[in-house]
Amino acid sequence: MVADTKKAQTLINLCAEAASTLQNIASQLETYRDIYVALGIDPTGTPLAGNEALVSAWIDKVKAAAADPVTGGLIAAYVPSHRNEALEEA
Repeated sequence: MVADTKKAQTLINLCAEAASTLQNIASQLETYRDIYVALGIDPTGTPLAGNEALVSAWIDKVKAAAADPVTGGLIAAYVPSHRNEALEEA
């Protein structure tokens, strides 16, 4: 039987890995948007036409999720030595 503490740490670690990925993706998206805006691209004739504000708002939401205190807390609670298998062994 696997202890609940190990199961909890597995969930924390798996979420922390995803949170770290989220932060990286948020940074990438912001960079892409900055480049797009700097180039002054005309989206006419593409699916982005008329949707630039929506996509920009979505990037802001991804950034907000990446900056959320829970995201940072999960990353801070990551234990590198934990095997992350306790949920599979339950």
